[in-house]
Amino acid sequence: MIYIHKQGKFLCFTFVFTALLHANGRAQKFNELIQASKEGDRKASFYLVNSTGEKKEEQKKSQGLKLANIFTDNMVIQQNMKVPVWGTASPAEEISIDFLGKTTKTKADKNGNWILKLPEQKAGGPYSMKVKSSGNLLEIKNVLIGEVWLASGQSNMAWNMERSSQAATDIPAANYPKIRLLTVPLSTSPKPVEDIGNTKWELCAPSSIGSFSAVAYYFAREI
Repeated sequence: MIYIHKQGKFLCFTFVFTALLHANGRAQKFNELIQASKEGDRKASFYLVNSTGEKKEEQKKSQGLKLANIFTDNMVIQQNMKVPVWGTASPAEEISIDFLGKTTKTKADKNGNWILKLPEQKAGGPYSMKVKSSGNLLEIKNVLIGEVWLASGQSNMAWNMERSSQAATDIPAANYPKIRLLTVPLSTSPKPVEDIGNTKWELCAPSSIGSFSAVAYYFAREI
């Protein structure tokens, strides 16, 4: 995912390369996709990120309470809209999220699925988000609020920075901590999936940009 601050605005972009997440080779606003989901939908057909190993371990220890893998440290959420957050817990368990001084609550259904929507917020950050259930607490750190983009396609979007014509100069110069990167691994499935694995949100840096989509990176810098 790419997140950038420019002229007082926070922008974020995501590179997704998977058979289940395609946008005909065009970058599309993530908020347009997320708004298309119905209120209370427990099984969106796209989940974008996987937690880090550290976050996975933390969630294992918390037993019943678990966030969908899209919600990890360094994530970006869409500004100026109600943002859905979802996960699993014990059936009928009460879930609350503390974020920017406001608490939002819901209850897990009989299958343990839950979803709520955070109030609209303006661009900013970094912030922390705390997700609580009875006896369990998960904290997501270094959260930014801004613009979220999907950049998806086939070979054009999969062409990474290491293979770009200006890799020798642009990779060492890619120090943009307010640009956040997310790559979804190639995956296929005959039906919508509830999660994906082995990916995480990263800050844009020479150490992380090499394998990222060159098109998405240059798009982020341009705007």
